[in-house]
Amino acid sequence: MIRARSGGYRRPLRWLCLMVLLTLGGCSGEGESMATSEGDLVANVNGVKVYMADLEEISPEEGQVVERVAFEERLLSVVITQLILTKAQEEFGIDTEQEPYLTAVEEEYRELRDQVAAQSPDYEAFLVEQGITDQRVRLVAAQRAVIAQVGNELAKDVPEMTAGEVEEIFEANRVRLTESVCTTHVLLETREEAEAVLERALAGEAMTELARQFSIEPSASETGGDLGCLPADAFVEEYGTAVVTAELMTPFGPVESQFGHHVIVVTDRTELRLADHAESIRAEDAELRRSLAIEEWFLSVASESDVQIEPQYGTWTTEPTPQILPPS
Repeated sequence: MIRARSGGYRRPLRWLCLMVLLTLGGCSGEGESMATSEGDLVANVNGVKVYMADLEEISPEEGQVVERVAFEERLLSVVITQLILTKAQEEFGIDTEQEPYLTAVEEEYRELRDQVAAQSPDYEAFLVEQGITDQRVRLVAAQRAVIAQVGNELAKDVPEMTAGEVEEIFEANRVRLTESVCTTHVLLETREEAEAVLERALAGEAMTELARQFSIEPSASETGGDLGCLPADAFVEEYGTAVVTAELMTPFGPVESQFGHHVIVVTDRTELRLADHAESIRAEDAELRRSLAIEEWFLSVASESDVQIEPQYGTWTTEPTPQILPPS
């Protein structure tokens, strides 16, 4: 009857962050290889030419063979970087080479270094192991600083939640928010059996004795059906949903789950108050709306931009998401 706990109110930004963080991905990979020349023109992004040398650490010596998967991932990250940085400056005046963005980039860079330090005390060795350079880490820092500021600009036009919307999310998340609920149950195979046990429980028979006598739960003879006090989302969905709103000390059911039919009594529960959660709901929703606004902005930028990939390296497309298709 117990399951793994669930996550937050809603899912965060979907694929954009993953695309941006491709710039921190390693350059090793399996797949077809290709020979290139260091001076080759690779792409043209809104009039800005991208050469093989711009692909940094996987830029090969003339005639060197590089793995196609690594090349395509790096090229995609360079194209996305160019789109983000140029459009952010064009639309919002965000220039990572000027203040206050220089400071913001340094802060992001230090945070990335701290994240690396949490995994490996030797920063340089970590970079070598991952096949990346410090220059690329700094590029990601610039991306993150720009995206954060773009989000701040877009958030100015994002409406705040209404009181009704806050309450709706609160009610929809009662199971996740209920930190402790104490229950005893009797588990039966059929609904008819459960209804008969419920009738006896409502007539005053002790739930523990009914569980020991009738429950198909293996441990019921020892526990008397007492599941103790657990977070509501530790239970299977049907059980958790039922126990967060049930009247205390009153047997109810049957509640059907994958295990059978439950007759339940809630003996205690931490009660929820909207006032205790409204602020966090608003904050999480604001971050979600901000993230979605960034995603919509980038998709618009990607679809409206002029991106030309040299045919031997692939084809740019924005359907279903911005990506570079391998050459045919």
